[in-house]
Amino acid sequence: MKQVLITGGTRGLGLSTAQELTRRGHAVWLTARSADAGRAAVGAVKAQVPGAIVDWLPLDLDSLDAVRAGAAEALRRVPRLDVLLLNAAALWAEGQADVLTKDGFEKQFGVNHLGHFLYTHALLPLLKKSAPARVVVVSSQLHLSGRGATKGIPATLDLARVREAAGDHTERYRSSKLANVLFTYALDRRLAPSGVRAGCMCPGFVPETGVSHARGFKKFLFGTVLKAMPFATTLKTATGHFADVCVDVPLDELGGKFFVAGKPVRSSEVSYDEAQQEALWARSLSWCGLTDG
Repeated sequence: MKQVLITGGTRGLGLSTAQELTRRGHAVWLTARSADAGRAAVGAVKAQVPGAIVDWLPLDLDSLDAVRAGAAEALRRVPRLDVLLLNAAALWAEGQADVLTKDGFEKQFGVNHLGHFLYTHALLPLLKKSAPARVVVVSSQLHLSGRGATKGIPATLDLARVREAAGDHTERYRSSKLANVLFTYALDRRLAPSGVRAGCMCPGFVPETGVSHARGFKKFLFGTVLKAMPFATTLKTATGHFADVCVDVPLDELGGKFFVAGKPVRSSEVSYDEAQQEALWARSLSWCGLTDG
């Protein structure tokens, strides 16, 4: 039985993966921004999997102070950590007012990369003590080619602009997903000698995950129309791929790899640029107030 910690485990793929992993006999910790959400998610897992070993931990990736507090709570309560699944993500929506985190970073970058960077760094002693262990980072194929006007154009990451609220928020999301891959490869390079490996993955396009926070026509669009499209992936299929990468893919096949539909594929060319990986790593350490790593 593995001990798995899933960030963003209260709904969508995070919750579904928690249910699948407990169904496979593993123990799961899932994070939530509120006690009500955490307790509801634990109840939802147990309703699907009677006897499931599952509990929740507080984590708000929108604030670095909250991330530090959440990591401290995890270190107090989690006895062993075989798998850290960095699943939580912010996706800007039209009309959204709070486009910056509490620390002044563009929200998608701040939540999707920087909060997870700090959380992972804080949990590294537990991961190393639990080795062999793994970190699995949820990224997206959108960093490769995008859609619409950006189709065929790989994402870029401008570290000088991560505190700006203005800009194309779709491109900012793509940049945050590139940051996930750059972080994964730099992390794996550092951790491999300790017996901890890091890999990243994309769930594919899963319309069902958009239903819970959509309204009106968009709810119908995600729940009915897009769900039937040939390029869509079902929640059940994506969940299976998530669970496989978390617990079944051998460590030496996971480390430094990008998975789509449960299979390793090549990520964007820029994601393999070690200079960019190290630049992001160094700036992330500084932004998080860390001096080592």
